[in-house]
Amino acid sequence: MTAAAGWSPWRPAHIHLIVSAEGYEPLVTQLFIDTSDYLDSDVASAVKGELIVHPGRAPGGDELTFTYDFALEPARTPAVAWGSSIERGLRPLPRLSVSGHFGVA
Repeated sequence: MTAAAGWSPWRPAHIHLIVSAEGYEPLVTQLFIDTSDYLDSDVASAVKGELIVHPGRAPGGDELTFTYDFALEPARTPAVAWGSSIERGLRPLPRLSVSGHFGVA
């Protein structure tokens, strides 16, 4: 079935993350490596341009590094869980910068 759809059974290289901060909803996501195979044929259809990172070599080492900014929503409370974000009076989203380092095999 995956072959008929033009997909590979393999997934592109990716990193799973859970980003959280007190007072905000946790975010579960994944980031994809720009040089990975299968970015255009991910069987999970999870690859989006804004989730692709472009690692570069760290100075003086064999590590690759990248920076990615996350935006979190304020924590929901039962009294304001319904309606639009304007109706709920959401504060501006914080920007969290996360740097990733990983070794090269």
